[in-house]
Amino acid sequence: MDSQLLYKYLFHLSIQKLCHFNVIINMKWQSFLIFKEKIKQGGIAYGQ
Repeated sequence: MDSQLLYKYLFHLSIQKLCHFNVIINMKWQSFLIFKEKIKQGGIAYGQ
């Protein structure tokens, strides 16, 4: 396996990891926004 091929492989791998990481962050961000909306609407009562 020559080094150029290895670099391409590693690059591809890191791109995949980045995409996966982005998906997770987006999901967390979405649920955070939904949570914020519920609080704004008074759907969640504090101190329960």
